[in-house]
Order: sequence, then C-alpha cells, then structure tokens
Amino acid sequence: MSLLRYFDCGMWRRCFDTGRVWLMRRPSLHRLWGKTVEAVRCRIRARKSPSNGMPNSRVNFEEGLMQPPGMKMQARHAVPLQLPTADCPLLTADCRPPTILTINARDRVVAEESCTERLPDWLIRQWRAMHDIDPSIFPDREIIDSIPFCTVHPSAAAQVFLQMLDATGETPDHVFLIPWLNMGGAERVALNYVHAVRYVCPERRIVVMATHPADSPWASKLPEGVPFLEFGKWTAHLNDVEREYLLVRWLMQTAPTTVHNINSRLGLQMFDRYGPMLQNRMRLYSSHFCTDFTPEGKRIGYAVEFLPRIIDHLTAVTVDNRTFRDQLMTWYAFDPEKLIVIYQPVSLSDARFPIEADDGLSGREVQMPLFSPTNERMKASNRATLGMMIDKKPRLDVLWAGRIDDQKRPDILLKMIEAAADHPFFFHVYGAAVLNRERYTHRLRQFDNAWYYGPFDGFESLPTSCFDVFLYTSQWDGLPTILLDALAAGLPVVASDVGGIGEVIQHEETGFLVRPFDDVHLYLEQLRRIYAYPEQAAQMARRSMVRIRRNHTWKRFYEAVRALPGYCGS
Repeated sequence: MSLLRYFDCGMWRRCFDTGRVWLMRRPSLHRLWGKTVEAVRCRIRARKSPSNGMPNSRVNFEEGLMQPPGMKMQARHAVPLQLPTADCPLLTADCRPPTILTINARDRVVAEESCTERLPDWLIRQWRAMHDIDPSIFPDREIIDSIPFCTVHPSAAAQVFLQMLDATGETPDHVFLIPWLNMGGAERVALNYVHAVRYVCPERRIVVMATHPADSPWASKLPEGVPFLEFGKWTAHLNDVEREYLLVRWLMQTAPTTVHNINSRLGLQMFDRYGPMLQNRMRLYSSHFCTDFTPEGKRIGYAVEFLPRIIDHLTAVTVDNRTFRDQLMTWYAFDPEKLIVIYQPVSLSDARFPIEADDGLSGREVQMPLFSPTNERMKASNRATLGMMIDKKPRLDVLWAGRIDDQKRPDILLKMIEAAADHPFFFHVYGAAVLNRERYTHRLRQFDNAWYYGPFDGFESLPTSCFDVFLYTSQWDGLPTILLDALAAGLPVVASDVGGIGEVIQHEETGFLVRPFDDVHLYLEQLRRIYAYPEQAAQMARRSMVRIRRNHTWKRFYEAVRALPGYCGS
C-alpha cells in the first residue's frame, strides 16, 4: 500500500492532523515537516500519473519542480500563477482545478493539489473579495498550511447561552446580579434599586439575574416587563468555572452599560477574575451591608473577601449605613469617592400615628407600594389567633420577626422567653428557619409565653396593630429594612446596638439600644420600661416616625440613585 493510501485512511489522517497541531507550535520543525511532505507527495504523484504526456518525468527535490528528464528548469522562468477568470473564479467550491500552482517564499512554483479542500466557504469568499480589490493579496501555501483547525465539541453551556439571549430579548442596559429573590432584606434592597431605575430612567432595559439555584418567590414583585433570568437553575449542571465564563461571555456579548451586583457570590467572583476586561465595556457596581462573624469572632463576608481585590474595577460601592462605610475606609483606606451611602426607603401607608402638616414633612412623601400583603389566608389566621390573645391583657405583646439563623441570634430570644416566664410579656415570633436551624423553631413551640407562626411574606403581611413593641436581637447587621418598617409602622423598638442601627435609633429618644448585643437582662429591662410607661413609648415611636419620614423616603432614594456616578447615564 502506498504512502498516499495511508494518508487517505481515516485513522492515519487523524494521526497526521494530531502531529501537525503539535508541529505548528514549533515553527522551525513545522516548516521542515511541510517541505518534506510536499516533496513526498510530488514524488508519489509523479510515479502514479504521468504529467503533460511525459511518463518519465521526475521530481527535482532541490527545486521542488516536476520536469522531464534531461531538462533543467529554473524557478524564475516557471509558469506564472493562475488568476481567477470568469469561467473559473478563484477558489470556489464549484470550480476547483485538480492542481494549482502556488508561489512560495522563494518564488518557487510547486505543482500541488488544491489546498482549499479543508477551508470554509466564508474564508474563500473573503479571500476572493480581497484579491479582487488588490491582486497582490493572495494566500500562499505556507499561510494556508499554517492555519490551525480546532475541533469544536458540543458544549453544555451553549443551550443556556441561547436561552439567556431569548429570555432578554433586546440588549439590556442595566443588569442586576443577585443570588435569588427570596423573602429577605438584601432581596428587598435589590427590588428597591430595580424600581428606582425604572422610575428614574424608564427608557432603560433592565434584566434581573438570579445566580443561585434556588426558588425566588419575590420575583413576582418585579416591575412589569423586567425579565427575570434563573441563571442558577439553568446552569446547575455546570461547574463554577463554566458558569463564570458563560456569564462573562453573555455580558460581553450583550454589553450593558451598568452591572450591579447585590450579594451574588458568582458575580463577585466574576468581578475578581474578569474585572479589568469588564470595566472597559461597562460600569460595575456592588452593594454591601456589613461583615459577618465566625463563632470564634473572625470577621468574614463578601466585603472582607472580595472588596479589597475588586475595588479598582468598580465605579462605586453602595452601602446602606455610614457606620459600615467608615469601617471600610479605616480598614482598607478605600477612596471615599467610591463608597456611597444610600439609605433604603420605606412606605408609611400603615403608620399608626398621623404626621401633621406642622412637621414640615407632609406632602413630600413619594409612595411606592412595593410590599403589600399577599398571603391573605395567613394574615386572617394570625388576626384570629391574636384576637383571642388580646382578650387576655393586660400584657405586653412583643413582636420578633426575621430569619431564624445565627446572625439574628434566636438563641438570645429563647433565653429571654425563659427568663420572662413570670413577666406579663408574650412573644410573637415570625420567620423561616435557614441553614438547618429548625432546632430553634422546635424549642419555640414548647413555651407557654410564646407562639411561633412560621414564615411571613414581608413586614406588611404582619398584623402590626396587634403588637406593642418590636424586638431585634441581631449580632451583626447593616441597617436592616425590617427595623425601618417597624419604626415606620409606629412600633416602639428595642434593638441591639450593632452596625448602622444607631443611625436611626437614638437611645431613649427614638427607641432603646442594647449593648452588648447578648445582654438578656438589659433587653428585659427595656421591655419593662415600655410596659410601665406606655405613653412615653408612644411619644418615642412618633419621634422615630418623623426621622424615618425625613431620611428614608422614596423621594430621597430616587434622588440618591440618580446622583450615583454613571449609574443611570448612557
């Protein structure tokens, strides 16, 4: 079997192609290999088929030319290159000559088979168009042989990429990256920003993307017409590197002007790895609220892990309280121009105390009914249960609402319930257990002076008029939105003095602060004061409402978002 038949076999051709890829990474060996294969092919062809009626023609390996015996052919007097004609245009699929003459770097003429068999038609068309413009533009054999051809394998991410393009429709201007839209404070912040962008710059096309494979019950609270991409669920079969790469490719392909990350770890990892590239095409923003703590007391969290590495790629970092902003500047000496405090807004429609016109604040509120009660059956059930409890007064009905996890310190609540067994206090507990914290909910059901109601759908889904005080026991926090809701609803508040809580609660003026955060007896002492002096507690609650109306209105929030550098710009 001849060498040519070996090359025509599929197995040998694959081996040949593999070797060629290896050689192409080594230019000198690749050129030598190309010349050797070229000479071998010419010799095989000369033996198998006569050329120009000269059966005894042979190959001159020194000059690389086919010539009859006894004749010395010089390369400089060889047949010139065949150019395209009307009957046979250059390098077309329909008109490929069995042999073409190509000029190499040393002006040699080599008889060779068509080298365009493996080239795509679009490349041939482009070469032909360039050659029509300038006849000197023509790819020689060495260039064609050096073109790398890679096998493209089917990708599991391709279908997701197409799904993302179909879901967004037109190219987005503003992209929000969030882990999910569950019932929580960070999700509330994300919804606030989405509504603000829709209000401040309604012409912008917004896309909200959930990067974690979890349910998002609050996706229904997005404004009408805002696409919600469940990227985390769509890419659950991919690893983290593939998900990062897919998200970057989508952003580079769609090229939004603004990308805002709110608590998405995947988004922060992407900013860390691809930030220099992304910031050349779009403006990057990230929102942070506080640092977390390990049981040993070590500070952790996204701000500590990522901000020092990505701050240079970001246009701005938004925080919801000045305390955390000052901490970041102290720890890392960040540029203060990049750290921007934007207080979150609340709705005052359910306030229990009216705000008179002489406060100088009436008529300035921009109402935005984002969070209306959605679970009417749960609400009606709660009212019926609470109605029976109210008949047992006199007592102080204490509301505790939030996530049941380590940050909110439900263990402190349990200690308070145990210590208040002989006090006229009744504790109403709302919240979903997260991170396998069901042990707390199990214990809550064992007390006679407490009742656990389960999850709730936003603060407005609670019958706040049935409660006398709001209790907050968090170990670390920013400026929690549920605390703002309680103050806006006119409830006296007893809260741990952590994070930015001291910016809205002035001790014994607009509420009661507890420091240290885990002092159970100090919490109970403040509850006893509210129970003993209800009129003073009501005045305190009214003063807190005035402060909330002044600093946490939708109007102020819209103005702050509009002033954020480049956030709503084109």
